[in-house]
Amino acid sequence: MWPLANKEVFNIRQKKIRDLEWCYAERCIRNYLPGSFLDVGCGTGYALSKAQKLGFSVTGTEPEIGMHGVINSSNLNDLIIKAVAEDLPFENDKFDVVYSSHALEHFQDRKQGLKEINRILNKKGIAIIVVPTGTMAFVNFISQLMFTTHIRMGRFIVKEPSLVNLKRIFLPQAHGSYAGSVLSETQDFSVKKWQKLISKYMDIQEVVLPSLYPYPDFPQFFPFIKSNKFSSSVIFIGKKKYQKI
Repeated sequence: MWPLANKEVFNIRQKKIRDLEWCYAERCIRNYLPGSFLDVGCGTGYALSKAQKLGFSVTGTEPEIGMHGVINSSNLNDLIIKAVAEDLPFENDKFDVVYSSHALEHFQDRKQGLKEINRILNKKGIAIIVVPTGTMAFVNFISQLMFTTHIRMGRFIVKEPSLVNLKRIFLPQAHGSYAGSVLSETQDFSVKKWQKLISKYMDIQEVVLPSLYPYPDFPQFFPFIKSNKFSSSVIFIGKKKYQKI
């Protein structure tokens, strides 16, 4: 429904974002070639395809195979295992690189998912976690108010009149699994909050703010902007943490 992007347009925009973020990841993981690469929450296999071309032995996990992603990856389906992050079907210290992009915010239990990522990462390996920021949540909130308020209002009037949907007209539903609304995610997705959580389960070596970019679902009312203060996502690069957690 206008003005939401159709699947083709959304994928083009989403791929531009993923390409930008992957540039930083690739810089870090080249030192681990040849090696084993796991993508937790791999979607249709964007990162698997990139890592495989570099020369990694790749594996992905995804709770809903084929449902989300930016590439047509039917040739990668045999490399994707149906599994949730909270219960990864791998032995301890198995992977040289564990990658997870825009998945942690959807975990049902973020602490357990991070604990599993730490468990399967080997002692010489590297983990790369990419998550949205509070800035991205704010961009999402403003975008939904600007471009989709009429859709929620129409649904409320015509299809689903209820107190819940009345609230949703001006307080849209959250993107991730924890907060009650997208506005609440401006705090839930803060860089400091992510760093505090992730640092409990891995030794963070570097924090990267790749770019400020618009939400791919909606009309692009500003361009990609490189900034040291504001970014729509944050990349945490770290090592295995050896302690009781």
